[in-house]
Amino acid sequence: MAGIALHELTAAALQIQALADSETEGWEQALSEINTNIQDKVIGCGMIHRNMLAEAQVYVTEANRLVEMARILERRAERLREYTETNMRELGLEEVKADTFKAVWRKLPDVVEITNANDIPAKYSRIVQRIEPNKEDIKEALKNDIPVPGAQLVTGRKKVVFK
Repeated sequence: MAGIALHELTAAALQIQALADSETEGWEQALSEINTNIQDKVIGCGMIHRNMLAEAQVYVTEANRLVEMARILERRAERLREYTETNMRELGLEEVKADTFKAVWRKLPDVVEITNANDIPAKYSRIVQRIEPNKEDIKEALKNDIPVPGAQLVTGRKKVVFK
């Protein structure tokens, strides 16, 4: 049975189970053989699963390293821009041209700077509110047989875990 996929082994095991239910002879030996193959397949799947997770972690770590490197370079570039801006302002330069770019002043839109939020009149303030279901409270209510419209308790959930 080597080379058979796990789903095919599962189907064969279910057929053997049906044979066992009908008391046809030979099912015990067939089941023994297929169970060994199924266990080997599950063990193989578990090993591959662990390797995939380990490789994924390598990529996550590398992605985080690259994101941090990008942040560092962006901060350096911003400090360099600010340094250039300071020097152009001190020298009274309006524009500097190069072959591939030019440094010029751009007018920015007006912005409001809040110096003391407590002094702002109420008519210039707003209330920001977000409502979302509290799943922990809903779960507790449902476990105590208190109906919660729009929610239901899902029980009996399972998944295969490779330890």
